[in-house]
Amino acid sequence: MKTVIGWMFVFVGLLNVTFASADGARVERRLENLRMVNYYRADAGWGFFWQRWDDKKVNEDFGRLHKLGFNTVRVFLQPAEIGFPSVSDLSAEKIKKLFAIAKRNGLKVQLTLFDLWGDFDKIDDSKEWVRQLTRIINHPDEIAYIDIKNEINVSDSKAQRWVMEVLPYTKHAFGSVPVTFSLVVGVTRPIDTLIKSALDAKIAPDLWDVHYYMSPQKLPEVISVIRSEINDTPLFFGEVGGSSIGASNVSLSDVDCSVNGNKQAQYVTDIEKALRKERLPYGGVWVYSDFYPSAIPGNLGVSRKPAEYCFGLFFSNGDEKPLAAAMHDIFSK
Repeated sequence: MKTVIGWMFVFVGLLNVTFASADGARVERRLENLRMVNYYRADAGWGFFWQRWDDKKVNEDFGRLHKLGFNTVRVFLQPAEIGFPSVSDLSAEKIKKLFAIAKRNGLKVQLTLFDLWGDFDKIDDSKEWVRQLTRIINHPDEIAYIDIKNEINVSDSKAQRWVMEVLPYTKHAFGSVPVTFSLVVGVTRPIDTLIKSALDAKIAPDLWDVHYYMSPQKLPEVISVIRSEINDTPLFFGEVGGSSIGASNVSLSDVDCSVNGNKQAQYVTDIEKALRKERLPYGGVWVYSDFYPSAIPGNLGVSRKPAEYCFGLFFSNGDEKPLAAAMHDIFSK
């Protein structure tokens, strides 16, 4: 999940072993044709998505995404919302329904675990939570890949120790599904520092998932830096996007997401072209829809940043933004 305003216009037991990375070529093939969007509903972002669960709206949204050419949706699981370390029966049914809706609309799911969560000392509980998810999600072929923690600061000692335990456990639990964690460029520490911290700790994700909200012109340099650290491990940009907001120093009730729609579309187009030029898959677009003022939980910092409400492919009322047409054109070529 995006945590900063970036480029703006304006199974069995508890395992304690390390597993080898999945075959890189197989993961590359899995990523190559990925056309992913990060998904929240216009009226229900972050934890509200599960609190305000609506089968009909999810089905409508997934259908629209399929028509645009997307084939994967990124979905976030917050332990605080679905139950931890035991997943509630109600949440389990919602998760099953989401996967069924995705399949019906020709979409795979990129699953992000442990969202908005930081109890890194609870390693055994974390493994139990993962184990329960494997019982709920029993069709691993419907998962594109798993991100165990969004934009984690893997240089932090507690977070690093948690990843060292939970990453291999999740790999084992989900079998053939690629498993990773995501990093963001330019927020906590330089991206190469974060990668080095993980590699020094012998952490081996099946792919490196990077989030990028900076200038398109800087992207080739960033990719070069990343590649110099990760060798042949597959690289995927799981979040790219820009805000279409006009003035950002306004109240939430005065946010206008229509001012810079064309600039937003051009920015994301430039990012996607740059990724393809570097022989990388299309980046995952943040986010499906603009948000209504009441859509983001007030305890999250992003709820107080007007630009965060305008990153969508669609306006909050459901109308297409220029970005939606731009992505359809990109996928059609």
